[in-house]
Amino acid sequence: MKSFSLQFSSTLTALALLAVGSAGFAPEAAAGVAFNTFPISYFPQTNYDFPLLDARNVTAGGSFSTSQGDHDNGVTANRGDELEFQIYYHNSGVQEEQATNVIVRAALPGGTRNSHEVSASIDSDQTVPVMSSDAFRGGNIVINLSGDAQTLEFISGSVRHFPNRGTSGQTVSGGDNLLGSGINLGTIKGCFDFSGFVTFRARVGNQVVNQDRNLSISKRVLNVTRAESTFRDATTASPGERVRFEVRFETTGNASQNNVILRDILPSSRLSFVSGSMRLDGFGVSNESDLFGSGRNFGTLSAGVSRTLTFDADVAGAGTFTGTTTLTNTANVRSDQVGTRQDEADVTVQLVLGVQFSLRKAAFNLTQGVDATTVPANPGDLITYTLFYKNTGQTTIQSAVIEDAIHDILELAEIADQGGATSINSIIRWAPVDVPAGVELSRSFQVRVRQASLFPASSDLLMVNIYGNEVRVPVRRPQVLGQPPRTGAGSWLIVALAGFATFSIWVYRRTRRERARYLSAF
Repeated sequence: MKSFSLQFSSTLTALALLAVGSAGFAPEAAAGVAFNTFPISYFPQTNYDFPLLDARNVTAGGSFSTSQGDHDNGVTANRGDELEFQIYYHNSGVQEEQATNVIVRAALPGGTRNSHEVSASIDSDQTVPVMSSDAFRGGNIVINLSGDAQTLEFISGSVRHFPNRGTSGQTVSGGDNLLGSGINLGTIKGCFDFSGFVTFRARVGNQVVNQDRNLSISKRVLNVTRAESTFRDATTASPGERVRFEVRFETTGNASQNNVILRDILPSSRLSFVSGSMRLDGFGVSNESDLFGSGRNFGTLSAGVSRTLTFDADVAGAGTFTGTTTLTNTANVRSDQVGTRQDEADVTVQLVLGVQFSLRKAAFNLTQGVDATTVPANPGDLITYTLFYKNTGQTTIQSAVIEDAIHDILELAEIADQGGATSINSIIRWAPVDVPAGVELSRSFQVRVRQASLFPASSDLLMVNIYGNEVRVPVRRPQVLGQPPRTGAGSWLIVALAGFATFSIWVYRRTRRERARYLSAF
């Protein structure tokens, strides 16, 4: 085999010439968006594709395959050798026939083996996945190991993209996802001019045959408002202040881990994430909300890799707390190979002495003009809920938050007027407000009772929620219209008419008998 650098350089150069030649003398053979549809060649030829997946032994100075037989024999490697894999893609359509969201994936078999069969695939919005296992596309590539069975470990950060026949590889954002969810190459135009390669590297085992994997995580916090400069396990804060959390995790052991996912759990609405504040290893990130949902996926990470993530959160206003409250923020990390590991950081919120408040709530049926708790509401009725917040202490309550959880109400009604509030996840909330001592504030919103057909089948026909006191609004489910029972004046008239008809027949028959006797007398 010739050296890789000569082969790869000549391959890319020849491909560039081939693109001109194929454009001038031979039209694309395939119609429509499709990947790697041309016959396989291991050297540049007009209207031929390279194998979808190939490999070489970098440590041994090896080259990529020179024939199908060479490819089928696989690559020989020893413990500690580094291998390079290349995935070739080519949209066989014409230039205007673009493939969007082109996803390239690779798969290592995992475990300790004497041979590792590696595979790859290409997918897009317009196509079904094409697989390296297809003999027409060259087949999978097998790594044959000398000596004892060894692992084949993906090298984090090794993914490179060579688009449009380029000879200079580009770093791929999220490249470590190649062996998980795959990497998105975006839009690939049809024609050989826009074909290219994705390369990645893997290492054969190490001096330890048994794999050891684990995860460590550390969660700490500091008070930004008070200019604290050192993260620690816990801090104190007053309502309205800003804190900063640090989460650091590390992949420990001697083997890589797949789908390393970090997740953070903020305690209810009393700590609010500050959008745009998230940093990963000191740099801003996109899709910040992933961390607080299903988690942020870091793909495949080699052993000994650490990541540090920070973000800010605002402590809610004084009206949300009573006395001294400890808010616990929990972060956890897991992978396909290691279960959940977690750590916590505490924020203790201290109120100014004398802060006290009371809550109460009322409901009024506007449609019927009565207290909504005293009569059943009908579908279509408008109900006004009013929340009262009173400062019963001796000092002004700053940034009091008036909010109400209305999940049970929304099962039977829908919001008709939010009254200036916002509604998220069945919680209606008004902007923070300062409440002087002795002052009572009120906030109102309206709901309209849904049509009965939209009621849950198992509903108890009660809209129940608590804001200081419990408010229970009954709801009537209308009866299905059918044949009415025969009662009342209509039923009486029918009976009377029937009786009159019977009496008339009796009189008629009696008159006939009397008339017959009278005539027989003559």
